[in-house]
Amino acid sequence: NAVLKAYQDSWPRDVVRVHICSPLDFHAQTMNWDCGYRNMQSMLSSYLNHDSVVRDQLFSQGIITIPTLKELQTIIETAWKKGYDRIGGMQLEYSLYNTTKWIGATEVVAMLRSCKIRACVADFDFTSGLCDLNTMIQVIWEYFSCRCNTKRSDSIAYTTSFIVPLYLQHQGHSRLILGAEKWVSGEIKLLILDPQKERESDEDILN
Repeated sequence: NAVLKAYQDSWPRDVVRVHICSPLDFHAQTMNWDCGYRNMQSMLSSYLNHDSVVRDQLFSQGIITIPTLKELQTIIETAWKKGYDRIGGMQLEYSLYNTTKWIGATEVVAMLRSCKIRACVADFDFTSGLCDLNTMIQVIWEYFSCRCNTKRSDSIAYTTSFIVPLYLQHQGHSRLILGAEKWVSGEIKLLILDPQKERESDEDILN
C-alpha cells in the first residue's frame, strides 16, 4: 500500500502508537457526486486483496474484480430488491443506475449485507448532546487497537487478520478512515483517506 508506506516513512517522533487497516487500492473521485462509489471501490479492494472468507463471499456474488460505478449502482439496486435498507431505497426511488444520485453509508451497508458480509452503521449525533467528537474518535481508536494486537514493530501495530477501513459519512461528503495514531500527549488523530483530495505525492492524500 503505497499511501500507508509513504506515511510510515514520514511519521513524526511524537507519535507513540499507530494502528492501520489492511492494504487497499485508492480510487479517486472523478465527479462531484461519486465520492461514495469511489470509497466503496477502495473498501472492496481491501476485501479482494485479502484471502479470507469475506473475499469468498464476494466471489460467490460474482464480485471478482472491482465493480465499475454503474455496476455498483446495479448491485445496490439488487440489494434493495432483496429487502436491504428499504427506507433508503424508497428515498432514492429504488433507482440508481445511470443517474448522478449520491449514496451514503446506508447504501454501502445494504450492498455489503446483501453479499453476506457483516456491516453496520454507527450514528454519532453531535447535536443531541449525548456524544461529541472525542467520543467518536475513542470508538474508532478502540476499533483499530483491539484488532492490531498480534505483532508490533516500533510504534506500528500490525495484525495478520483482516481489518477493513471505516466508511465516514458526513454532510455532503464521505471518506475512509484507514487507522488512528496516538501522540505522546495522549491525543488521538485519525488517518483519513479523501477520494476528492488532489495530491502531488502519496502521503498528500492522507489528512
